[in-house]
Amino acid sequence: MATNQSPKSNQEDKLTLALRQIRGYFFYAVVFSASINILMLTPIIYMLQVYDRVVSSGSMSTLGMLTILMIVLLAAAGGFEWVPSRLLIAANVRLENSLRDAVSIAASKHTLMTGNPGGSGQAMSDLLALRQFITGNGIFAIMDAPWAPIYIAIMFFSSFVWHSSINLCRHNDNFGVSYTKIHIIKIA
Repeated sequence: MATNQSPKSNQEDKLTLALRQIRGYFFYAVVFSASINILMLTPIIYMLQVYDRVVSSGSMSTLGMLTILMIVLLAAAGGFEWVPSRLLIAANVRLENSLRDAVSIAASKHTLMTGNPGGSGQAMSDLLALRQFITGNGIFAIMDAPWAPIYIAIMFFSSFVWHSSINLCRHNDNFGVSYTKIHIIKIA
């Protein structure tokens, strides 16, 4: 029995199949991007810990261990920056290998059917544009965009908690005087 698929739907199926084959690469790239974005909080947490633990106690061993931990985490973030780009380059190569023959055949058929050799280059240009998008900065911006509201929410809630605790300490006569003095010293 003959199928009712047009050549265009057959090409779409090849594109869909090729994109499904590289889905795992994107998943791991997103996981590493999330890890990078979480590790970008390292300097902020480091400074909070220094002001909370080191300044109040004067412990140089605590400062040394916090500094070593921060250096290790930032080195890990640097290594993680490398991984998503390599994953997307591997996805790019696999996508090209999956679609190159189909695109070449489609471009050749288009040239034979229309008699216009200039129009056949459009298919290869489209494949090149897809390849450049996968390894370009746009995909990294898409992976990093969901983290902006998360960072803003963290800043809002930490600021809200900070100001609420200071206001609570100001209005509590038994506890507020010493607690507020400690935190005012930390701010300055």
